[in-house]
Amino acid sequence: MTTSDHELIRNAIAYFPIAVDKGNYELLSKAFTTDAVIKYPEPIGTLTGLVEIIQRTKAFLTNMKTHHALTTQAIELTSENTATATTYCMAGHFGTGDYEGKQLTGWADFNDKLVKGEFDGEQGWRIVERVVDFHVPHTGDRSLFGWDG
Repeated sequence: MTTSDHELIRNAIAYFPIAVDKGNYELLSKAFTTDAVIKYPEPIGTLTGLVEIIQRTKAFLTNMKTHHALTTQAIELTSENTATATTYCMAGHFGTGDYEGKQLTGWADFNDKLVKGEFDGEQGWRIVERVVDFHVPHTGDRSLFGWDG
């Protein structure tokens, strides 16, 4: 049985929340190309390249545990080797250590451009660009993120 392009794309997108929630940041290599770019709204900004994506994501989440839920999704194959996807995400952030008891919930759209290629010796899909849109306000204690208010 072969895995469809849509399933491989869904898996690539799913590796981000799995990696973050489990604290297994090296797993992000199954989600993103080595030269990928993630564009977050300010104050987070742009992360360029897999190394920076791993380093900054890990540093940002140092004082918390997370739980992400991917929901509504649309995938469009734009060519044999390219695709776009929009995926809704709800993420709970739960403070640890000095931040114990603080909680923040966020909702976002992940707007991804993906490429098909050979990765780690296998054909698959990876995200080359992600634009994150916080389409509704985060709720909870914004100080967990170091944000005002």
